[in-house]
Amino acid sequence: MKRIIVDADRLNDLTSGGTLVLDTKEKRYLFRVLRLETNDAIEVRDGQGGRYIACIRADQDLQLEERQSLPPMAGPPIHLAFVPIKGKRMDLLLEKATELGVQEFHPIYTERSVRRDSSSHVRWSRIIRAAAQQCGTGIEPILHPARDWQDWVQNNTVAQCQLIASPGASRLLHEVLPSDCPDSIAFLTGPEGGFSSDELEQMTSNHWTACQLGSLVLRAETAPLAALVILRHRFGDLG
Repeated sequence: MKRIIVDADRLNDLTSGGTLVLDTKEKRYLFRVLRLETNDAIEVRDGQGGRYIACIRADQDLQLEERQSLPPMAGPPIHLAFVPIKGKRMDLLLEKATELGVQEFHPIYTERSVRRDSSSHVRWSRIIRAAAQQCGTGIEPILHPARDWQDWVQNNTVAQCQLIASPGASRLLHEVLPSDCPDSIAFLTGPEGGFSSDELEQMTSNHWTACQLGSLVLRAETAPLAALVILRHRFGDLG
């Protein structure tokens, strides 16, 4: 069944049998892209673990059935803290990380950042939503506002298990993971030029564990995806 994600605040006040009025972009997607027609069924998700089966009415709005709860994702919530990278590789990172189960994104600007375009937040949100619709996750990932490094250092406790990627670390990612599944995991990955030595020292002194991902040099968009595969394999249902 085709699906769309709609902001939860548009759905919370609707009762069983309520009508969801679609906006112009949603209608274009349903009727021009998906080529749906009157009386077709579609799944509407709220991005917060709920879904509605809906029927397309003659006026091109949706008639909703009762809200149903989706099963939770296997494994702990994963936070991805990352330094924005150049060009369409940023789009790729957000899309694939959503497919691999990230629940919260934390963009950070570091000493070696190559881009600082906070205006990209709206674009990034659209990419995340489209990926969430495609892969079928019940929870639409949260995209936090971008933060400067010093602000992040002062307010950086986001998960029980906190890991930072460093090619010079003495241990591999799988070697530093706890034996029991943690309540939540955060993985912090750097820019194209890597973290500075001062940044690494700041994070490790603030209870972040440094780890590496093997002997090969991974690009800034590849390293977080590799880490997510390992984390979802270890604590989730991947593989």
